Amino acid sequence: MLDKFDISDKIIKDDSVQIQLRENCPKCKWQLLEPKLKKSIMAVKLHPVTSDLAEPPNCIYCGKEIEIPNLKIIHGRASRTFRMDREPRHKYIKVHFLSAQQIYNKVEKVIKTKRGKLMQMDIDVFRNSHTELFWNLTYYFSFHDLPFDLILPYKDSKELDKIEDKFNSLNSHCKIEFKP
Repeated sequence: MLDKFDISDKIIKDDSVQIQLRENCPKCKWQLLEPKLKKSIMAVKLHPVTSDLAEPPNCIYCGKEIEIPNLKIIHGRASRTFRMDREPRHKYIKVHFLSAQQIYNKVEKVIKTKRGKLMQMDIDVFRNSHTELFWNLTYYFSFHDLPFDLILPYKDSKELDKIEDKFNSLNSHCKIEFKP
């Protein structure tokens, strides 16, 4: 299963994810955190075909143009090491932050076929071919406390089901009955 990922995915030991969203305005130097960045992005109209921003967003404080904000992701445990011969156990990922409307439009384009039917997509393929969309979905699901096991599935539960079935069959003779 690991052959679907690139080599940097193979070296990630711990499956932890840290996502950061903050930018500084180049003009007024104010720090723009998540609520302000969302507000500035939602004020911009979207391109009707690509669902990208039609123009750059503006700073909430001074009104000057800012760059499209980025989600900064650390995938894996970011530990410091002074050994240069070791591969890092984490990967830095940087993708553009998308508004909820952009995510909706782009997901709709990805999963709809030409005939208008919805297609089923493997999560590994989705993650590797639509990286920006995948990490924005992960961010929104996490930020709004939604269950995101659809986009970040847990370990294959078939193995766990087999273990549970084996345990139940081995211990089926061990039953406790309570008498009144």
